[in-house]
Amino acid sequence: MYYTTIRKNSTRKLTTHFLESEFHSSSPDAPEAHKLDARLIDVAQLARDVAGVPVYVTSTARFPKDSNYSPSSQHHFEIAAAIDLGAARANGEALRVAQLFHREILSQGPVFRQLWELGVRGFGLYDTFMHFDVREDGSGKESFQGQPYALWDHRSVKTSYSSSTSTSGEVDYVASVQSRVLNSFRRYEDEEDRSFFRAVLLPVFLGTGLFVLFFQIFQRFQNQPMAG
Repeated sequence: MYYTTIRKNSTRKLTTHFLESEFHSSSPDAPEAHKLDARLIDVAQLARDVAGVPVYVTSTARFPKDSNYSPSSQHHFEIAAAIDLGAARANGEALRVAQLFHREILSQGPVFRQLWELGVRGFGLYDTFMHFDVREDGSGKESFQGQPYALWDHRSVKTSYSSSTSTSGEVDYVASVQSRVLNSFRRYEDEEDRSFFRAVLLPVFLGTGLFVLFFQIFQRFQNQPMAG
């Protein structure tokens, strides 16, 4: 996992279209700050780029008082490896965007492959939103490139798609997104990790370096012949 800290009221801009606060848990008992797998931030931005319209985060980490809380879910706050995304329902946008992703996921098209590269291994299909998770337990009955992934379909109308139905014309530009988002979770490296480096590791490195330097100077001084 590549955790980052999400703060409730933060206005920090994490990507082109998303603020940090948008990824904060909607659970009524969520703390002011919680962990989230940082790859999900790039998943959200990729979804926004593909959709071409605003995409909203409807669920991330879930805490016990959430009505959809489950200890076995990838949304569980101790795992925090899932995100649900959807467009606004007005003018049928939510349905259109969801169907675009349904088609790409079921046909393992370009968008699916980009999500795969970002670490997504769980895909949930719903009428007006999508579920993505970056599970690392290797579970799932579907496979891609010899690796398993989970896929479930809760759509009211289960349209099927083959690899030939991927609308590459709509998502050709996704390849250009890859270099910008792949592995960019490094941008969201946990502040606690950085603080540990600054507070503990950096002084140790500097102290060790200075000790070695002074020891070498002392040795040279000791080895110099006495005058007279």
